[in-house]
Amino acid sequence: MEPSIPIPTDNIYKFASLFGIAIFISSMLGSVYFIVRFNELATKTVLDFEALKAKESLSTVESVQKTILEKTRNVNRANSIIFPCLLGGSLGGSFFLSIWGVLN
Repeated sequence: MEPSIPIPTDNIYKFASLFGIAIFISSMLGSVYFIVRFNELATKTVLDFEALKAKESLSTVESVQKTILEKTRNVNRANSIIFPCLLGGSLGGSFFLSIWGVLN
């Protein structure tokens, strides 16, 4: 019986293929973790910031806390652009690495 998908017999190509599959799976899990964690952090940051924004008079500690929350919100916006791009690049690279390992 002949397999329909050729399995690489050379060690370097087998390693490349398996390593590509491992990176692919890790990137998929990483993207799910990123989405869940980002949503939790963004929700908490917005709720705390809006609560402080609604107050009429802020103490010194609350004023500093509001500034930190505002900077955290800006960092979260930047991270929401960078991390998906990195994960997408990792997914694409690992996919092509595993295909290259199988085809050679």
